[in-house]
Amino acid sequence: MTYDFCRVSVKDLDVARTAEVLSGLGVVLEPQRSDRVRHGAFAGIPVEVRQNTDAQGPVADRWHEGQSIAQYQDPDDDFILWPVWVELGGDGDEDPGAMVELASAIMRAFWDRGHPAVAACDFEDELPWEGGIARLRQR
Repeated sequence: MTYDFCRVSVKDLDVARTAEVLSGLGVVLEPQRSDRVRHGAFAGIPVEVRQNTDAQGPVADRWHEGQSIAQYQDPDDDFILWPVWVELGGDGDEDPGAMVELASAIMRAFWDRGHPAVAACDFEDELPWEGGIARLRQR
């Protein structure tokens, strides 16, 4: 299992609002140069807030077309197409405990504000609600 990367998909927010939530957690982000991406860090862990460019257009269309009713029953099943990703790590030097702690805090912050968040990483089972999937199933 690796702890060097985690992507958290966030529903119903844009990059600017996502950055505001992260700032409240103490994540330091560079000044906004683009409405599509923000870079920063927390406790030495690289953090990137990125617009999911696949959320609309041909990739999203193909994903929706390929889903059967048995696979795609809940509107939240499409979390890979949510508009914003928060990506943690990536340089290979991340402390496992710090990665779990930061990813957990990020997930809680969004869910506490009513914005579903789902993590994709090797350590999802160590995060709240199994990386968010278990909470989606409870809705």
